[in-house]
Amino acid sequence: MSGRSFLVIGSLALAGCSQVEDEFSIAFPSQASLESTSEIAVTAFVPLQTPEDSDTPNFVEGRLVGTFPPTRMIDPETIQTFPNLGTVLRFRNKQPYPFEGSDWVMEFGKPDTGDPNNPWGAAMLYIEARGEARTPDKKASLTTATLLAGTTCVRTKEASHPDGQLDKAVKKACRLLADPEGDGEAVTVMLEPVAPPEFTLEPCDGRGVLAGAKNQELAPGPAVCLSAIRCDNVQGGTGDCFECEQTNSACDNTSNVPIVFAVDQVDGTAGPERQVVLTDEQGRAQAPIRLDDCTSDVRVTAQVLGRTTPPVEYVMECVDEIEEFECAADMQLGDDFMPESVSTVPGIEGACSPGNVDACAHVAILRDDTERTRLELWHPMRSSPIVQEFAEKTAVAVHGFHYVEADGLGNPASRPMVAVATSGRQNGDSKLRIYVFEFVNGALVPHDGGTGELPTQCTGWFCGSTTACDMMGNCGAGETCYEGVCVEDNADAMCPMQPAGCACEIQGVGFQTRVTFVARDRDDDGLADLTVATEIRAEVLLHLTSLAGPNELYGLDTCECGRYGQTPNSIALGTFGGAAPDPTLPDLFIGATGGSYIRYGTRLSNNRSTLQ
Repeated sequence: MSGRSFLVIGSLALAGCSQVEDEFSIAFPSQASLESTSEIAVTAFVPLQTPEDSDTPNFVEGRLVGTFPPTRMIDPETIQTFPNLGTVLRFRNKQPYPFEGSDWVMEFGKPDTGDPNNPWGAAMLYIEARGEARTPDKKASLTTATLLAGTTCVRTKEASHPDGQLDKAVKKACRLLADPEGDGEAVTVMLEPVAPPEFTLEPCDGRGVLAGAKNQELAPGPAVCLSAIRCDNVQGGTGDCFECEQTNSACDNTSNVPIVFAVDQVDGTAGPERQVVLTDEQGRAQAPIRLDDCTSDVRVTAQVLGRTTPPVEYVMECVDEIEEFECAADMQLGDDFMPESVSTVPGIEGACSPGNVDACAHVAILRDDTERTRLELWHPMRSSPIVQEFAEKTAVAVHGFHYVEADGLGNPASRPMVAVATSGRQNGDSKLRIYVFEFVNGALVPHDGGTGELPTQCTGWFCGSTTACDMMGNCGAGETCYEGVCVEDNADAMCPMQPAGCACEIQGVGFQTRVTFVARDRDDDGLADLTVATEIRAEVLLHLTSLAGPNELYGLDTCECGRYGQTPNSIALGTFGGAAPDPTLPDLFIGATGGSYIRYGTRLSNNRSTLQ
């Protein structure tokens, strides 16, 4: 179902005492998009951009203006400062919608037809349907966002440009304005969804089932993820793939897409009935839903606002509500900020007491207050937490562990540690950063005596690529072949001459990215090596302990990469056995989109181990 509203644009171009007017209408693609719109915004500009190395401008197509990073060249928020762009004739003129009456008359300045690069007086109108949407951050506050958009191009004069290609492009895209005394027909501008149809929506966990307690809020609520197959990853680049013309960072940023979540229930009060949520940079949108008594069936759907294709549909399973907890001994740790991640920092066995709280296990809470990441270590016998702050960082994950592992001689694990994963807070800064602190004498001490940050741009490979090989083992001296690549037997060696793909650094980490820490000895020195994986990249980072001395933990040269054929959602280390099990070496479990896998530990000739 669609709705239509007329916009009358008047005083479009002024010439002496005469004026040129044009009339057009806008059309909404769906009833939901019409009902979600609370204002219409129009931005008018001259659609010509002159490259720095040319005197002839390029015509800026309407599809290149928008709020969706993979498709936009010009952001309407920053159009006034976009380099070498033609004059902005009117910036985002907004009016509440529905209009008072049925029409809206808007004026903007006449394009300069004396400009030799714009003899037609061409003007592009970028039209937005805007409305209320939840932001993707933790507080999910409400904002006014672009829900749909469309463009139309007009020219005020019949003229020609000496550059035939430019002249043809402008005349094809920009219609000549009607004579005010003539009977020109109104033009309809179709408002379209923010994201192109190649971007599809799926449940983030791959399942379309929700379970929740009656008369309570779903925790977590339904979450959908927007993604597309990139044409550069498809042989031949055909089919429903997306051809991205922007920078790599823009192509990977799928934010600003409004997703409408709807609750469909007969004679019920579950809700909200409809809400719009913006996707984050990873294309994820999650909605809060509160159930009623589930007397009638509850159906939850999610769809890119404006699309008429079948939505993502969730089957709702209701369970009896949780009526009461016995919470007489509850105590609140800190303020009301919701933790991003929690873990336990282990204590020293047999040493915990009221007089030695440092030896007790602590709760590690990692939270984000929208300005910084804050790590807090709490124990009920402490009146305040032990705190470490990370300015301008986004909280991702925290993990507590013992640095010295228990041995077969009965020596217990010792030296409590805590590892923290963050990413940058500024746009474009999505690098994974890992910090390690030792918990000693009531303080968090950086493992390196500095900031505690571990190196994350690794050039050594625990399992990786230097040269392609086959199972016959066509590798050079000192190398071994597995997984189709040659790996040097001394896995600490730098890749020869740094070939492309040799160094790895995990990017694309953002809010709610899943990061898995595993702290376990992988090189038989009795000290916990730190293995880190994300759902973003196939690389797994391995931080080996340093054997140089008792006061050194993770050295600058101990970072190595692994790549095991999957992008891991989760990892675990353990002695799982196999065709040729080695009880002294840990094996690696990988949980990925394609299923679950085991890589068995195998010892190399240099007494190091690898995974096969």
